[in-house]
Amino acid sequence: MEKWDNFIIEAKKIVKQHGYINRTYLNELNDKYGRTRTFLLKKLLDHKLPVEHGKHHILLAGLGILVNDKTIEYADFCKLGEWRKEVFKYSKIIVQFNCDHCTKPAKLKLNNILKRKYYIGQPICAKCILKAVTNSEEWKQTNSKAQLIAQNTAEQLEKNKQAQIERHKDPAMKLKHQEASKKVWSRPGYRDKMKLIAQKKWDDPEYARKVIENSKSNYKTGIYKGIYYQSSYELAFIIQQEEQGNITNVKRANCYIPYQDINQKMRHYYPDFIINDKLLIEVKGYGPWVDLENTRRKHIAAAEWCKNNNLKFRLVERQDLGYSLIRRAIKIHQELE
Repeated sequence: MEKWDNFIIEAKKIVKQHGYINRTYLNELNDKYGRTRTFLLKKLLDHKLPVEHGKHHILLAGLGILVNDKTIEYADFCKLGEWRKEVFKYSKIIVQFNCDHCTKPAKLKLNNILKRKYYIGQPICAKCILKAVTNSEEWKQTNSKAQLIAQNTAEQLEKNKQAQIERHKDPAMKLKHQEASKKVWSRPGYRDKMKLIAQKKWDDPEYARKVIENSKSNYKTGIYKGIYYQSSYELAFIIQQEEQGNITNVKRANCYIPYQDINQKMRHYYPDFIINDKLLIEVKGYGPWVDLENTRRKHIAAAEWCKNNNLKFRLVERQDLGYSLIRRAIKIHQELE
């Protein structure tokens, strides 16, 4: 008897230190006392000592909890120590309780209660959890991000595009959409609201870079010395700054400037570079496709914007770069490709 008294004393010490006897400690006791695991388990449960046991209904019954068809009262389960959360986190034992929210009787598997993300360990039924979680700000934000990703896949965007084309084949439908859009934009404060949203997006440099790149469609695009260019003129300007030892101070401009076009519509203009965060640069190559009047309006708006933001504006044209430098830029672009 002394041998098993010592066994129980040692087991109680393990429980006191670690909360319960896990499989590792049980194996050590098995090696030391030389009896089968089944025998040792029975000894431990006779003294109601918590031990990790593969058959949870046997463990619960041994600890004095009534088990009826592998179902227990959750209130009884909660009377066990904190160790229960670890030992039973994968358990398929059914627990029954009255929901803390709706007060209706409910049943769940133990692992569902102990491993779920929300209301861990609380006696709340699945319906009430779903209702509470889907009304939380965290869930709404997560769901919104998921929907945004789903709606912007290449397949979905193409599907939306084709549906839009199909709808607008009907002139009446096209007119209906135009009128609806005008009504929305005429709402009090709507324009200011959209302006604030746009400005907030522009606080993200990556967003600004993508908009600027997508806003221009010049075929000569690439990266030189870590700086993105969108024409041979822009590349020539970067090379010029490199030769002048100023390239480390040059970066793409991360801003947009509102201006009014010749049709009195408000539009946005995206300058090219900024030097030392003080000098805003627009590199302009002229061709028959260039709208000179709108270009002039952009530059006037840029100069005024710089004045209001403690910057200076400089327009760089072909004569400022030189024909030989532009030719060299075209050659370097071809090599980069």
